[in-house]
Amino acid sequence: MEINLCFGCMAPKSQPGPCPVCGFDENTYEPSAHHLPPGIILAGKYLVGRVLGEGGFGITYIAWDLNLELKVAIKEYYPNGYVTRDHSHSHTLTMLTGFSTDFFQRGLEKFVDEARRLGKFWGLPGIVAVKDYFQENHTAYIVMEFAEGRTLKAILQNTPFGRLPADQVLSMMEPVMDSLEIVHRSGLIHRDISPDNLMVDADGRVKLIDFGAARDFMAQGEKSLSVMLKPGYAPEEQYRSRGVQGPWTDVYALCATIYRAITGIVPEESLDRLAEDVLERPSQMGIPIEPFQEEALMKGLAIFQRDRYQSIGELKGAMYGSKTSGGPGRTEQHSPPENERARENTAQNSTAPNTMAQNNTEQSVITQNASAQNNTGQSDTTQNAPEQTGAAGNEDNGSKKKKKVIRFVLGGVGAATVLICAVFISWYVIATRNVSWADPNMERLMRMALEKREDEKITRSELENIEVIRFNGNEVYMSYSADYDSGRLEEGADIGMSYRVASLEDLRYFPNLVILQMSGVYAGDGRGDSQHPEGSLEALAKLENLQYLDLSRNHIEDVSLLSELRLSGLNLYDNDITDASDLWEMDTLEDLDLGMNPLSHIDGISDLGPLESLNLQGTNISDMSELSRMESLLSLDIGSTQISDFSPLMEMTQLQELGLSDMNLGDVSGLGELTGLTKLDLSENYVEDLSFLAGLTELESLDLYDNSFTDISVLSELTNLKILDISLNDVADISPVYSLSQLEDLDISSLDLTTDMGLGSLRDLKKLDISFNDLTELEDISGLTGLEKLDISWNEIENMAALSELTDLTELNIAVNPVSDITFLEDLTSLENLDIHSTAVTDISSVEGLDQLTQFSGASLEITDISPLKNLGQLKRLDLWSCGLTDISDLTGLDALEELDLSDNAISDLDGIDRLTRLSYLDLDENQMTDISVLSEMDTLTHLNLSQNPLDLSGGFDSFDLPNLESLYLSETGISGISGLADMIYLRELYLYDNEISDISVLENMTDLEYLDLSGNQISSIRALSGMDKMVSLYIDNNAITDLSPLSGMTCLTDLYFSYNDVSDLTPLRELTSLTDIDCSYNAISDLSPLSGLYQLEDLDISGNGIADVSALEGISGLEITNEDE
Repeated sequence: MEINLCFGCMAPKSQPGPCPVCGFDENTYEPSAHHLPPGIILAGKYLVGRVLGEGGFGITYIAWDLNLELKVAIKEYYPNGYVTRDHSHSHTLTMLTGFSTDFFQRGLEKFVDEARRLGKFWGLPGIVAVKDYFQENHTAYIVMEFAEGRTLKAILQNTPFGRLPADQVLSMMEPVMDSLEIVHRSGLIHRDISPDNLMVDADGRVKLIDFGAARDFMAQGEKSLSVMLKPGYAPEEQYRSRGVQGPWTDVYALCATIYRAITGIVPEESLDRLAEDVLERPSQMGIPIEPFQEEALMKGLAIFQRDRYQSIGELKGAMYGSKTSGGPGRTEQHSPPENERARENTAQNSTAPNTMAQNNTEQSVITQNASAQNNTGQSDTTQNAPEQTGAAGNEDNGSKKKKKVIRFVLGGVGAATVLICAVFISWYVIATRNVSWADPNMERLMRMALEKREDEKITRSELENIEVIRFNGNEVYMSYSADYDSGRLEEGADIGMSYRVASLEDLRYFPNLVILQMSGVYAGDGRGDSQHPEGSLEALAKLENLQYLDLSRNHIEDVSLLSELRLSGLNLYDNDITDASDLWEMDTLEDLDLGMNPLSHIDGISDLGPLESLNLQGTNISDMSELSRMESLLSLDIGSTQISDFSPLMEMTQLQELGLSDMNLGDVSGLGELTGLTKLDLSENYVEDLSFLAGLTELESLDLYDNSFTDISVLSELTNLKILDISLNDVADISPVYSLSQLEDLDISSLDLTTDMGLGSLRDLKKLDISFNDLTELEDISGLTGLEKLDISWNEIENMAALSELTDLTELNIAVNPVSDITFLEDLTSLENLDIHSTAVTDISSVEGLDQLTQFSGASLEITDISPLKNLGQLKRLDLWSCGLTDISDLTGLDALEELDLSDNAISDLDGIDRLTRLSYLDLDENQMTDISVLSEMDTLTHLNLSQNPLDLSGGFDSFDLPNLESLYLSETGISGISGLADMIYLRELYLYDNEISDISVLENMTDLEYLDLSGNQISSIRALSGMDKMVSLYIDNNAITDLSPLSGMTCLTDLYFSYNDVSDLTPLRELTSLTDIDCSYNAISDLSPLSGLYQLEDLDISGNGIADVSALEGISGLEITNEDE
């Protein structure tokens, strides 16, 4: 069908080029990526044109009804900040990471409901009519009549003095009020009335357009209402997230619009009027207007809801009910004497009804008392104020602001009323002030969560009702309701220490927080110090409503300041806690995670009577006897600990979840007594016999990864299993799995399976791992159409076309297979994580349309064209190592990237890479770079690998500003100078092996280093290392070192390598009792006795020293000694 219409105005157009009617030229029009492109057809009958306008929750297009041959407007539901779209790939909306689909769906349903209700009002003169609605592209559309003409805003901008006669404006607004009154009865309010939403046609008729643009159905959602208003036209209740809104809200906005139209001035913002209301009456400006109409207008502009007309009908009756001076809207008011006015205040405050929400009592009091003072006390501006006629709130006939001074003294109830009123006005004004941030990093994270630019204000009222804040690295989430919490954010990309929150003082702005997660974003150790006490955890004590706290992945050492918190859940996983005894006072805790901390004892933990869940995985505890007294404990993880006596477990028959991974267990038959278990983790042990599982029929999750069993027949009895991992075992027959019809997650990798897996019966599977087998075909899984995650890497599969049927897949790994054709990917548009590395693929064009990808690995492929990646705007992690790349210009627009691996390529030019402003991990190992100056100000980098490049760093790193680097690789680069490294104060890992470095004095103040590799240089003195008491692993092989005494204070050292030096004395190592691995080969050592007390030592290489007698080390059990001299 040939269509010759202008996409700008839908007028007939026969020739290419600009439209002769409106001037629109589709050849030069460039719609934003998230807009629908002109020319597409929706619902089979609506031809879409250009964008007419866009708000926070919708985009409006001009369109053409192909059936009725009629111009229409189409409004698309598009909640900006929650969804995205790139029309060059797809017209379908995509949810942004971190937001729930439930929230989007609720908004969508309300959007459609709005369309249904507005559709009933076809033919009303004052509003744009809705003629149709439908759903498409994972969203919804409303089709409206196209309102011809100009907006009232545009008309006023081109009118002398920016105003129109009052009688003309009021005449124009009457049909709008008629229509609004009817619409209000249906339960809808507009909430965005302003001059730019009023369309005036050639005959002066006015229609209210974009009904519902303020999204009344979002009022209980996850965004603050304060971002959905127009200053000057919004009443005070719209600034408050719990402000009660109704027809009176539209009354204010409509009156503000009338005020603007007849005076040429936008009314002062309602919040600014709270402290002092100086809004001038039109008559004070010399504007001709009937007194009763002015009275009605000013009452409609009353600050507080209770003082306004409660309906459009009341406003209309007052405004148009009579054209005489005694019209219904007019009331004669004289300023009473001061004592009489005081009595009126008292009477009003004691009898006025509460018109605010009952669950917002505090704000209701503000409304009643503050408005009473504001509207009855205005004449108290001077002691002898003249008597005035007009609406309450009229200060004087001039335009100057006057300072209010109360000249009289009130007693009794009157005084109390005025005092309460003043207190609440002060409170409310404070609540709406801008936030003054104590920590710029907290501000940065909250701006990300609120989607606020740096130049946008953040008020206290926006923050005070937030109940959920979740930070994990650079991942952020917030909600105004704990009921809609999305759950724990998984691990985000690491952020540098200078980007972490040092002060928790800003938490005072969030008094209603229920859930707080600050994973990998807190910079303190928990103590604070005398100069920065606000940096301690003490600030958390002010959060009286806090129930769940997650401080995982930080460097917290001291938890004593948490003991007073009344929490039900506390996550301190992966910190530096050695003593947690202060937590035993938290008698409300039900869930505690202390995993991966250097904790050695838990004496007293049984005081946590209500505790139901405890994670001690990866700690150093060796005694679990006290746990057997914790009768409420239902979930326990003691994997990777030092526990050897498990007998207390047999008393804990109430357990439902148990973690025993990596415990060197062989015989676990006693676990058969724990018949209430629903979850069991026995991974990385030596279990051979699974018969103990026969009685554990309640199991729903079972992890048996990396054990020693061959027979899994007992599993057929565990019919409640939903999660099962039997990978890396010697299992030949997996048929017992076939009967587990409830399985949702199955891992059978590394079992040497061939083609006959027989998984067709497992129709509920969502996740399947069959990697590291010998599979050549996929016919066994092609029918598992519910799969969401699939790993088939490291097999022998050439044809993967069957995967095109698995359209629900979000994660797919096909790496290390001989597959070359990946066109099947074009059907898998829901993919978020894709790995195709080390396959036979040479063309990645099929990836181009996968616009939901956040992770992609195309490493070790013979590809020359990576342009299909350039529009994958949601990519956060990208691996392209060993691809022979020389040009990376197609990647420099991927501004969401956080991790990029380009190692082992032939890249020499990094131009544009500094545009990747979120990049934290960059691997450029083994390329051809000499100039890396473009990296000098990429201050988000935490990991940088530049090894094996011919770098020109003759000036060292003095010109580099990389304050957040935590790991830096500069090995085999030929550098000799390392000046400037001392400015990288957060470096924990530094690799400088095989260079030409002789002077390391610049490292002297880098006392936080934990991993250092200086091997293969020309170093003779290591004196600069003497203060590095946090060092864990040190490589100084192949240098010219003779003296190890600077190492004597490295009490954390576990690995030490100093082969091929000239060391003769090991005495400095005598006190380093944490050492587990020493390579001192090829030195001049003869005496090993200084090592005799290093009882943790596991591996020792003494080759090349000529040592024959090792008897001094006989007391170290389990020590393996390598001596090539023997």
